[in-house]
Amino acid sequence: MDRFSKRGAPSTTEDITQLLYEGPLQALEDALKQYLAHKEQVWLLLDNLDKSWPINGADHTDVLMLRSLLEATRKIQREFERLDVEFKVIVFIRDDIYNLLVQQTPDRGKENVAALLWDDPEFFRQIIGKRLATNTELPKDLNGAWSMVFDTLVEGEASFYYMLSRTLMRPRDMIKFVQRSLGVALNRGHQRVSSEDILQAEKGHSDEMLQELYYEMKDTFPSYHDVLYHFVGLGPTVTADDLTVVFRNAGVSPEDIERVTELLLWYGFLGVKRDVVEEVYSYQEGGDVRKLLAMRGMGSFVIHPAFRTALR
Repeated sequence: MDRFSKRGAPSTTEDITQLLYEGPLQALEDALKQYLAHKEQVWLLLDNLDKSWPINGADHTDVLMLRSLLEATRKIQREFERLDVEFKVIVFIRDDIYNLLVQQTPDRGKENVAALLWDDPEFFRQIIGKRLATNTELPKDLNGAWSMVFDTLVEGEASFYYMLSRTLMRPRDMIKFVQRSLGVALNRGHQRVSSEDILQAEKGHSDEMLQELYYEMKDTFPSYHDVLYHFVGLGPTVTADDLTVVFRNAGVSPEDIERVTELLLWYGFLGVKRDVVEEVYSYQEGGDVRKLLAMRGMGSFVIHPAFRTALR
């Protein structure tokens, strides 16, 4: 920054290189290489790069920045390999950002991609089961451990799946709900979490889910982040007329209605009710909102159960 202010804007590639690499940077790199030569592995994890990028709204500059970052990590990786240091980089990005990256990358296939799709209830059974087994002396089998700690039914539904269906299929949501239920039972002096404890915990859990989504939308789409609270008292099933009233009350302009609808579907706040029992949400379709928009002619929209208690 200091060199830039003294010289002014660079006009050639050579100027940029000189601006970046002259001075203490080379000495810093040499010192770092000497230190890391004593290590077997280096892992660099990059997260929250896309925290405030709008949903399906990242532009060419955003994607170019991400491509440049990935190219830089490959360069660093080659440099450390010459020192016999294994160097690994993981960059965490949202599905929609990754899709844009693929579309705008001419030489695809350089990166190793791992998709984190939490759409299988069995994953959650394993997560909760391992945590219970690690932190307690309960049986390692989830069915045995769960029934020792929790009532097995809540309003006629298996309690584990009742709780899971009130999350956006993210591990942290389920873990928080379980912890909140345990807290309610402890505060009430119960030796075992009852169905009433779970229902009481659901109130706080639902409020927290709504608050978290409010803040996520405020980061990515600040113009209409308070649209969520205009669904209070509406009921779980949302018709096209209901949406029109909600958007009008929230001050959504006509040209933004489709955009806000897509946003609510992408976040999982809204889903599509295909028939009497089947409800489909974005995480079940890999975040592909286009599929949900294609399904809406088959039925109505529906508010996700995670938010229903908070919205009364």
